[in-house]
Amino acid sequence: MAMVLVIAILVLCGTLGIRILRGSLRVANLDKTAIPILMYHNVAPWSSSFTEENKELTVKPEDFVAQMEYLSKNGFTPMTLKKLHEIWRTNQPMPEKPIVLTFDDGDHGIYQYAYPVARQYRFPFVVFLITRWTTVHTTFYMSKSEV
Repeated sequence: MAMVLVIAILVLCGTLGIRILRGSLRVANLDKTAIPILMYHNVAPWSSSFTEENKELTVKPEDFVAQMEYLSKNGFTPMTLKKLHEIWRTNQPMPEKPIVLTFDDGDHGIYQYAYPVARQYRFPFVVFLITRWTTVHTTFYMSKSEV
């Protein structure tokens, strides 16, 4: 089985994220074995109290919509890591323009802003939760019922 290179792309914020997204996907398309993985932390409006770090880790909802629209209009095929593993394990053909969407930590904005957009486009995604926060409702992380 051919080795498949997985490229992890950190999508940081708004317009920067779009530039990274477009440039990286163009590079990934040159190599048929490359599969971009877009990694997000949070999708939420920026507040006036946001630090530079908050801004780097948070994509504005309108920018996330634009990114998902870009993927849709340009024929990308989002899939889960489970599906990707199944394709590799069983030597199935890779779909056109495969891509994996992931979210780290389980920030509440994933549920409030990203999930409705991903559902609209029928894009699956993976969330890597900080599990100790799923049983305690906080205003920052998703609750157990939201997961």
